[in-house]
Amino acid sequence: MKNVWLQRSQDKYYRSETKRCFRDFSYFATNYLKVKMPPKSGGRVELLPMHPYIERLIDHYQSHRFSIVTKFRQGALTTWTMAYMLWNCLLKLDKSAMMLSKTDKEAIALGEMVDRMIDNLPVWLQPEKGKWNDHTKEFKDTGSVMRFHQPQAACGKSMDWLVVDEAAFIPDMQSHWNAMWPVLSTGGNCILISTVGKKLEDENKTKKNWFYKTHRAAFQGKNNFKIFDVHYKEHPDYADPVWCQTLRSRLGEEGWKQEIEMEFLD
Repeated sequence: MKNVWLQRSQDKYYRSETKRCFRDFSYFATNYLKVKMPPKSGGRVELLPMHPYIERLIDHYQSHRFSIVTKFRQGALTTWTMAYMLWNCLLKLDKSAMMLSKTDKEAIALGEMVDRMIDNLPVWLQPEKGKWNDHTKEFKDTGSVMRFHQPQAACGKSMDWLVVDEAAFIPDMQSHWNAMWPVLSTGGNCILISTVGKKLEDENKTKKNWFYKTHRAAFQGKNNFKIFDVHYKEHPDYADPVWCQTLRSRLGEEGWKQEIEMEFLD
């Protein structure tokens, strides 16, 4: 690996390419970021397609400290969010990104997604790894780190980026948020990303879902979050009426409204 880093620092082509990747996430992603495509696309490892709404998503992240994103199934919004965090830690100095999920298993799955992205980079662009396990990815050459945990692990840790995946389904998210906020208030960035879930989260139907409350307050301009709006038909797969109808029949009408049309349900 040392020979690779020496080659990258001395070779004019690799220096130029690294600089272009550093300056432009879109260039990095469209030229070097590969993932395994879904079965519908053959399951091949290919460059991740950057649809126009994804370009808007990245612009949104770069323009706002606090983003709240409702996602639809097959939209790849979590995948692209992980890709953006990887770009920050792979090519920027001294960055820290914390990814939170409902369960430890789901948090580890996000880390595995990042591992696969790195494994499919060209060798000269792959990082020199420090501590590297299910929960921590240290980038020795940039001094950056990515962490993958459940919400309680974020308490008291400083970070440049906090990403909460499927925030609508994390129990007692209000308490977790109260613990996270003091760290974020000093200058960190936050992304909440989730399918929408229900308006109410308890059996007595009195306690509002934290993600719904936060999204609603953002819509009314009552908090710091900025809503990212996307319609499922912006994804080319949904232009196929047969595929669309098949998915709708599998999800049922309630599932379709919640997971595709991103409608908060009672």
